[in-house]
Amino acid sequence: MNYKIRESLFGLICAAALAFVLGAAIFVPGASAQVVPSVLEELRLVTQDEGSAKFILRFSPAEPRVATVDRDPNRPELVMATTLKTGRIASRQTYRGLVRSLQFETQGSSLVLRFSTALPSTIRAERMGANSIQVSVDRVSEEEVLGSRPIGSAGEDVVPQQELSRGPIDAYQPGDAYELVFLKYADVSEVVGLLAEGVEISPNDVFIRREPGFGSPAANQQTSYIGAPQQAERESVPLGKNFGNGLAVDRRLNAIWITGTPDRIDRVKRQIELIDVPVDSVILETQFVELTETGARNLGLDLNNQNGQIGVGTLTTGSFLPFGIDPNDVLPSGVLQAAIYAQIQKGEGRIVSRPRIAAQSGSTAKIITGDALPILTSIQLSGVNGVSQQVQYVNVGVTLQIAPRVSSDGYITSKIYGVVSSVTGFSQGYPTISQREAETSASVRDGETFVIGGLTQENVLTTKSKVPLLGDIPLVGNLFRNERSTSTKTELYIVITPRIVRHRRFEDQRSTGDSVEQELEPETAGY
Repeated sequence: MNYKIRESLFGLICAAALAFVLGAAIFVPGASAQVVPSVLEELRLVTQDEGSAKFILRFSPAEPRVATVDRDPNRPELVMATTLKTGRIASRQTYRGLVRSLQFETQGSSLVLRFSTALPSTIRAERMGANSIQVSVDRVSEEEVLGSRPIGSAGEDVVPQQELSRGPIDAYQPGDAYELVFLKYADVSEVVGLLAEGVEISPNDVFIRREPGFGSPAANQQTSYIGAPQQAERESVPLGKNFGNGLAVDRRLNAIWITGTPDRIDRVKRQIELIDVPVDSVILETQFVELTETGARNLGLDLNNQNGQIGVGTLTTGSFLPFGIDPNDVLPSGVLQAAIYAQIQKGEGRIVSRPRIAAQSGSTAKIITGDALPILTSIQLSGVNGVSQQVQYVNVGVTLQIAPRVSSDGYITSKIYGVVSSVTGFSQGYPTISQREAETSASVRDGETFVIGGLTQENVLTTKSKVPLLGDIPLVGNLFRNERSTSTKTELYIVITPRIVRHRRFEDQRSTGDSVEQELEPETAGY
């Protein structure tokens, strides 16, 4: 009996202790039930075009609370609170259309899905059931950029919704900073095009070529010149432009306005420093040399032989050696120029022109020397004293256009287009123009010479002579006249020597290195 009483008392004590523990767990301040995270099981693209895209996200056991963030219109984000991602879904995926790619990122207990879009866009999230969400990505205009609102059961704002202005000052957010970065060498269009994906602006330093008219129209005459195509007027563009992703340009100052966190500003500034660097220039010393067939043979250059090789001969005899060299090989520039000058001194050639032109690496330069020949194309009579003439001008002379590029190993790759034209005669009052042109590209080292040749022209010279008085007698005058035709063949060679003009940044680096060595010398000597 006593045993049963003791057993009952022990059971009552255990029950009371258990009730006390449970009650303490329930009423202890701050105690809460454990939150079960949602797991993203599936991400599926439903439809996409150039203006919109729709995705379906399926979770288990239930959908999480989400928020959309549109601070960067080209990289909108979907934040999923207390969410994990299954390993079956890749962390980065690429697409074609408005959405170019998407990437997952974990921030604390939240899962962030970041979209990379080709154009400024905004995203919306809609509940599709107990465990699914539909995410819509839509293209927006330049005037609208929406904030974000979550779709939780209570509907409270995780990220406050706000209208973001397109101006850099109005777009300032709490905690953000801004800075104006001035460019030294590059144009704003070059830098912004590399920093922001899908952003294109016209260059700030557009140079519009305007050719002056030739001649002076007489009174009561209307003359139009059609020698060159008319240059289109540059469209009026604003001096400042904001792209909505924390970047704006000021064309007047050639500067970039950066808005964002201090870390982002420092990162963008480091990228700009890598881009905004000076480029080297190239000076091309060019000679248009016209040699006779004998002069070219004495020089030892035969660009038209059957083997496709350049023959090499001595400077004294000009006889060819029994072998040739590949046309891509580089000849010693000093020997080649001396040989050309020797043939000119012998009367076997002449220097047509010596244009010397410079251009920055990656840009194009052009030079034209010569005359503009007027050609009357039509005459119209209007009224009593009105005369309207239409004249077309044709350039005759030397035209040279180059586009050099300097590589890091000291080679110069040049694209060259050269034209030499001259008047060879007249036919029915109109000039006959002979034109020889060459277009090629070559890669040589600094200071090395290469030759473009083989542009052959054959001229026929007719010489008439007569005996005075007797040669003018009708019928029998032909007996006292003499007419002789001489045919001459000339070949045009373009001799080009590119030289690199290094920017002083290399000298600054060398001087900096020398000063560092000088500062280290006393300390090194002490050891």
